[in-house]
Amino acid sequence: MQNIGKFSENSRINIVIENILDELCPFLEEQAREISELTAIGKALGTGKDIRALLKMILSIARRFSKADGGTLYLVDQKEKKLNFHVFHNESLKIDEEAGCLDLPSVPLYREDDTPNLSNVSSYVFHTGEIVNIEDVYKTNQFQFNGTQKFDEALHYRSKSMVVIPMRNHEDDIIGVLQLINSRTRLPEKSSLSAKTPRRKPRPWPARPRLS
Repeated sequence: MQNIGKFSENSRINIVIENILDELCPFLEEQAREISELTAIGKALGTGKDIRALLKMILSIARRFSKADGGTLYLVDQKEKKLNFHVFHNESLKIDEEAGCLDLPSVPLYREDDTPNLSNVSSYVFHTGEIVNIEDVYKTNQFQFNGTQKFDEALHYRSKSMVVIPMRNHEDDIIGVLQLINSRTRLPEKSSLSAKTPRRKPRPWPARPRLS
């Protein structure tokens, strides 16, 4: 990724933000956009701004960079050994909620026998540190998406493509997980399209490039 300068006078904050961007960039088409907003994150972190506002800002910018319709941000609760939901966005459903406003369950990081929970995609990303890129969550056998399907049924939505990304701090520890849902592309503008025809449709994210 090209050098875009410091985000904050705090070197540790810079590392956190750079780690997030390094994870996102292989999937992005326009990495240079919204740099001013990323700078705002650094400034906000440097002034001790409300962490909830910062988490919403991070998810919002990650969605805009990746052109995702929705996203969820989880933070690790080391004491309880789970991922706690903190922010949920979905543009199509016009939802912009924080924890306490939306009833999304926590994700257990371990099974009852204390083995890692690898059936949930977010828990898997926490344990492995890998980025997971799924073309269609309804067609994969690697992870369980029962909760996602129940959410879709309740809100008449269709989750399809998903990228799940670890969030790392300055010590390279995973402190959270980002889920980005339904990559979008604009449909051609045509006068024959009805007013009810969506201008965007879910599509897969490109595969993450392999390093030689």
